Amino acid sequence: MRLIVDKFKICSICKLKKESKEFNKYKRGKHIGLSSVCITCHKLHTVRTCIDCGAVRPISEFHRNSHKKSGYTKRCELCHMTRRKLNKSISNGIYSALKENKAGRHWEILVGWTLEDLKKDFETKYYNGMTFNSFATGKVDIHHIKEKYTFKFKNVEDPEFKACWALSNLKPMWHIDHVKLHGLKV
Repeated sequence: MRLIVDKFKICSICKLKKESKEFNKYKRGKHIGLSSVCITCHKLHTVRTCIDCGAVRPISEFHRNSHKKSGYTKRCELCHMTRRKLNKSISNGIYSALKENKAGRHWEILVGWTLEDLKKDFETKYYNGMTFNSFATGKVDIHHIKEKYTFKFKNVEDPEFKACWALSNLKPMWHIDHVKLHGLKV
């Protein structure tokens, strides 16, 4: 069977009229011909750059999001999981520290800094190959330099609460070292 192809074709993504040689050959099942997407658009839509780590990753490493024009999130799965884990960790830490008086407020409002602020602050404190994404894998914990139990506070307005959760009192620490420091079983 011979493949008969028009000299020009319109790409279904960029909507530009291009020469047929700018499309991949498509030979699957009953469908024989050229891909509906030009080679340039195909390359652009099979990889994506993460806004957090800047890595160029396959599109399969990004979550689908029907609300975005591209159909995918801006963060790779690893960065997404890191942010999620940190958000949950900080939120739970504050919840237990306040003895359940967090009252549904987001932790960023309570501490006065954001996850982006934490990320920038921790970049100067990483050691031995530690990265922001190390939090997602559970290899790194957030350590309070002055331990939480040494602070006496009843609500988020207490200066002691702000001091406990100040960026200057937090540092990244390898999980194994954190566990050993607190005398917990590994």
